[in-house]
Amino acid sequence: PPPPPPPPPPPETSDFFLFVVSLFALLAGAAAFVATESIDFVDALYLAATTLSTVGSTVDTPAGALVSVALSVFGVSLFAAATHRAYSMRLPPGPLPALALLAVVTLYLCQLEADWSIAQSAAFVLATATTTGNTHLVPTSTPSKLTTVVFIYFARPAFAALAADLAHKLISLPPKPPAAHVKAE
Repeated sequence: PPPPPPPPPPPETSDFFLFVVSLFALLAGAAAFVATESIDFVDALYLAATTLSTVGSTVDTPAGALVSVALSVFGVSLFAAATHRAYSMRLPPGPLPALALLAVVTLYLCQLEADWSIAQSAAFVLATATTTGNTHLVPTSTPSKLTTVVFIYFARPAFAALAADLAHKLISLPPKPPAAHVKAE
């Protein structure tokens, strides 16, 4: 008898579903931080966004630490799925859209945070986009925190597109020709 046919591919997760799940996780995380950390909703929203995106922030209570762990584990999976979707989307060619987003947010945050230089704002934006979180800068104003929350959700796909474009350029470089031997006369 012939072998059985291969199983059908799994259904693809829609962008809308990922958006709804991430929005629910963001709001649930913010509510949990309001309850555990005794902070206002904007601070809790910022804390939830940075935790979900794995940029990271600090919490003050053991209960807040548990919320952080749960959001981080969920966030890694969620942002991995979102990044996978960004790689598979037909994004505009070249690095210009991602670089434009990074530049606009850098300049905007520099205006909102009076104590930040353009270099500090750029460091914060890149640390947030790459999720390294290796900066001591933390937005202090409500508009800065809300800008960062929104930016986090666009930064990962934009940075993934930028990294994919750079990787494609590096991979497709022609090989170096062998060095020509010059004979000394």
